[in-house]
Amino acid sequence: MTFSRPATDDGQAPINGRVPVGGNVGVVNESNQVVQASAYVVCLRA
Repeated sequence: MTFSRPATDDGQAPINGRVPVGGNVGVVNESNQVVQASAYVVCLRA
């Protein structure tokens, strides 16, 4: 995994008071094999 961060409904970073509703995750596969990656996001309100 190269990054994980909150995201708004259009997939952007939540700035200027926008509320995150999900997340973005980046994955790099440096092998010659096909692999499957899964990510799960749990959104909680403080």
